[in-house]
Amino acid sequence: MENNMNKPLHSHKNHLLRLVSLLAVVLVGLNGIARAQEPALAGAEAPAALNVPTGTSFTYQGQLKDASGPVTASCDFQLSLWDALTAGTQIGSTQTRTGVAVSEGLFIVTLDFGDSAFDGNARWLEIAVRCPSGGSYATLTPRQPLTPAPYSLYSANAGTAANLSGVLPVSNGGTGSATKNFVDLSTDQPVGGVKTFSSAPSFAAPGAPFSVSSTEVVTNLNADQLDGLHASAFQQHYHNLLAVAKSGGDFTTITDALNSITTNSAANPFTIYVAPGVYTETVTMKPYVDIEGAGEQATKITFTNTGSYVTGTVVGTNNAELRFLTVESTGGSAVAYAIYNSCGSSLRITHVTAIASGGWNYTSGVVTACGSSPTLINVTAIAFGASNNTIGVDSYNSLPTMTNVTASASGGTNNYGVYNDESSSTMTNVTAFASGETSINYGVYNDQSSPRMTNMTAYASGGTENYGVYNQSSSPVMINVIATASGGSNNYGMWNLSSSLTIQNSVISASGGTNDGLHNVATSGSYTVKINNSQISASTSTIYQDSHYTTQVGASQLAGAGAFGGGTYLCVASYNGSYTALDSTCH
Repeated sequence: MENNMNKPLHSHKNHLLRLVSLLAVVLVGLNGIARAQEPALAGAEAPAALNVPTGTSFTYQGQLKDASGPVTASCDFQLSLWDALTAGTQIGSTQTRTGVAVSEGLFIVTLDFGDSAFDGNARWLEIAVRCPSGGSYATLTPRQPLTPAPYSLYSANAGTAANLSGVLPVSNGGTGSATKNFVDLSTDQPVGGVKTFSSAPSFAAPGAPFSVSSTEVVTNLNADQLDGLHASAFQQHYHNLLAVAKSGGDFTTITDALNSITTNSAANPFTIYVAPGVYTETVTMKPYVDIEGAGEQATKITFTNTGSYVTGTVVGTNNAELRFLTVESTGGSAVAYAIYNSCGSSLRITHVTAIASGGWNYTSGVVTACGSSPTLINVTAIAFGASNNTIGVDSYNSLPTMTNVTASASGGTNNYGVYNDESSSTMTNVTAFASGETSINYGVYNDQSSPRMTNMTAYASGGTENYGVYNQSSSPVMINVIATASGGSNNYGMWNLSSSLTIQNSVISASGGTNDGLHNVATSGSYTVKINNSQISASTSTIYQDSHYTTQVGASQLAGAGAFGGGTYLCVASYNGSYTALDSTCH
């Protein structure tokens, strides 16, 4: 190998290997000296006592040779501290020193591996060098042991500690006891064990005496005041407000909360708040006690149906409201009712989802019965499952008011979005639909009822027979109603059996299979159907009726196959699908 140290060590691989070997051999005999900083002036007398700490840095001096002898060059060094001669664990970070002047092989570098690098265990220094600067580093072997310098055997505190024996008195910073640990509250200090005060500690600091950063609950922690208030102030409730929660509430079940209320009246109403969670129970409401959940997606009351025709998961009552939650009825018995309004109930239901499934005879999301007059606002009623009669909202002999309601039914032999039986319902902004492949589907079914339907959509699809609206012995008023039927063998936008009705600003249509837009039939009596400013369409019969009916059409479109059957037709200012004026007989 050439002896010119100014040639990059990394210029040839075989030269690098030879150089590493040579350097290793040379440095095996070098002394690595870790020593304290010497006085700035050689020979100057050091002060008798110094209170300035020496710090954690130290100097390391070595001699670097190659095959030609001592090196004179500007070199780069990488020095790392290890706990073993070979392998082992590195202590601290690698120290890089660039542009170190090496003269006649001698060099000095200052290193600092931190205050925890030297704990009394042996340490070795691993050195990698490149000469001149900027080449590839060659790691020298073996690692160099770091031996203690005389100053490292003596520390400022050790001078005092060496003269101590026995128990350190309190006046010198001790505890005055051989069995007690010293705890300094003015510094950061880990303290172990259980500490017991013989008397109540007193804090006289001008600020907060202590802080707690942990979020863990402290068992049996007693506090006299919180933010200037006695703890009892935080245990009070709003007047007549009870909380039901899985934990941390006044009660864990809604039934227990209801049973605790005995003074409810018009002058003393209550509210039960039900926190998020699923509550498996039946609930029979009380007058003047509202039940409020945390939202339809957060709070659910559910129960397996019992088969009774006069109960549900929730049973309503007078002068009460159910709001902001979901009610569910599941199971396989005869009846599944999510919400049942008992006789005379005037329950107000707002922002509620009612779901029922699995009753093999009747399945219904909401039931209003025997003289009840509930109010449904922003309610979704869903009924599904293999049952005989599946009904979204079932009104029997009642006077419900429905606003912003969606009612759906599917999967039964007979599916009804809304069923009005002997009921005079008021329906505004209601969507009612029914579907099922092997069933008879009714969007809205009115039997002996006189509902008022405004801004409604009613449709049925997929079954063997589909009826958008079915009226039997009824006299509804329909304004801004969309009634459609499709997808079955027989589809009817609206079917009127022995019924007189008024239709205004509405769209009635049917498609698929045999279909009639409006189908009017009766076995006896005389009936009148009035249609104003509406559109009726179908491909089999736009309007079909028998001899018992008189149909009056004003300013409306009859699109499709036209009017058929007997009875009396009277059209005024009406037209067909091609916008050709119809004569007075609607033809």
